[in-house]
Amino acid sequence: ALDDLEDQGMKSLIFDLRGNPGGLLNSAVAILGEFVPPSTEVVFTRGRTPEHNSPPMKTPDRKRKKRDYPIAVLLDRGSASASELVAGTLQDLDRAMVVGEQSFGKGSVQQIMPMKGGTALRLTIATYHTPSGRTPHEVGITPDRAVALTDEDRELLDLWRRRASANPEERQRLSGWKDPVVTAALEALAP
Repeated sequence: ALDDLEDQGMKSLIFDLRGNPGGLLNSAVAILGEFVPPSTEVVFTRGRTPEHNSPPMKTPDRKRKKRDYPIAVLLDRGSASASELVAGTLQDLDRAMVVGEQSFGKGSVQQIMPMKGGTALRLTIATYHTPSGRTPHEVGITPDRAVALTDEDRELLDLWRRRASANPEERQRLSGWKDPVVTAALEALAP
């Protein structure tokens, strides 16, 4: 998708991670590898005990294409875990501006310990950290450019996400709406 956009003349990128609850850490590292130099340290864990500390995870050793255009990463209170690590790492490395709301704040590493009777205990053993050493756990990622959203903005964003199945009345509601977070990101990326 990036190649296609670049072939069409893309000059900057808005990377929308709003409402993204996270995913696989390895995928987050691979995504970061698209935008930062090869072998860049991007994420590490700090645990309750030394055995839960990890060496830094690095982007792949080789990179297919250099991507150095400006990036704005969009966050909201629904952005969590791996999406926070992507945004926080790009922010730490001065590779992207973060725009939107404070993110959710999940940066924990958990271990599941089987118990009697088919139950289990989930125990937090470490926290994930961005290159600067900060963790999103319980605090989130603070945007460089904060944008306050109204309840109506949230409702219209949800409607916009399902616009393909919107009825005529819903399409009419969307026709006059400008996403304030995207607007702020466009302003931030303007030359």
